[in-house]
Amino acid sequence: ALYITLHPGAAAPAALPADTALSRLPLDVIIGCCTADSPEASAARLARAAARMNISAPRTILADVALAPPVRQTLERLVRDVARWQAGSAPWSKINASVFLHGPPGVGKTLMAEALAGSLDVPLIATSYAACQAKGHLGDYLAAMQSKVDAAIAQAPCVFFLDEFDSFARRGGPDRNAEYNRRVVNDLLAQLSRLHAAPGVVVMAATNHLDHVDPALLRAGRFDRTFALGPPDQSGLLQILRATLG
Repeated sequence: ALYITLHPGAAAPAALPADTALSRLPLDVIIGCCTADSPEASAARLARAAARMNISAPRTILADVALAPPVRQTLERLVRDVARWQAGSAPWSKINASVFLHGPPGVGKTLMAEALAGSLDVPLIATSYAACQAKGHLGDYLAAMQSKVDAAIAQAPCVFFLDEFDSFARRGGPDRNAEYNRRVVNDLLAQLSRLHAAPGVVVMAATNHLDHVDPALLRAGRFDRTFALGPPDQSGLLQILRATLG
C-alpha cells in the first residue's frame, strides 16, 4: 500500500519482493527504499534490503531460552493465540497480549522480548525512557515516544518492548521535576492505551526496580500478566549449557 501511495499508477515491477519478505523490513527502511526516482529503482532497493534480511543470523526463539514453566506456558500460549488471530479464528480483544517483567539485571528480560518476537516471526520494536529523553527537551521526548508507538502500530503484528520501565519516574513530589514527570507518565499511560487497542501489537515492559514504578502504570488492566524473574535453577542452567555448548 505504501509503494502504491508513493508511486501512484505504477504497476508493481517484477523485482518487488513478496509480501512476506516486505513484512520483515522496518517501516523506515521501506519508506527510504520507496523514495527512489522511479518505481523500478524503488523495487530494486526493496529487493536488496529484503535479501539482507534473509541472510541475517537466525533469530532467537522461546525454545532457545531457559524459562520458568509458568512464564514459558504463558508466552507459548500467546504465540498460539496470535497465530489464531492471524488466521482469523480469534478476535484480538480476547487475547492477553501484554506482559510485565521485573527482576534483577541479567536474568533475561530483554532476551525474552527478543525470543517472543522471534517465535512470532514479527518485528521487535524496543525503546526506553533514556532513548526517547536523549532526543532533547520534553517536546522532543514526547515526539520520540509517539514515533515509536506509531511505528509499532504501523508494523503490526509486532512486539513493542519498553525497557527500564522504572526510569519513568513517579508522579508527585516537591522537586522542580514534578511537572515534567507528571507529563511523561501521563503520556505513557495514553501511549499504552493506544498500544493495547492496536490489533497485532504485543506489549512487553521490564524493570529492575519494581518499587520505583509509578503505581498507575501497573494498575489492573495495564498488563495482562506480571512475572518476577530470578536467576535460573539447575534445570535452567543445564538448558543454557546445552544451547550454548551443544
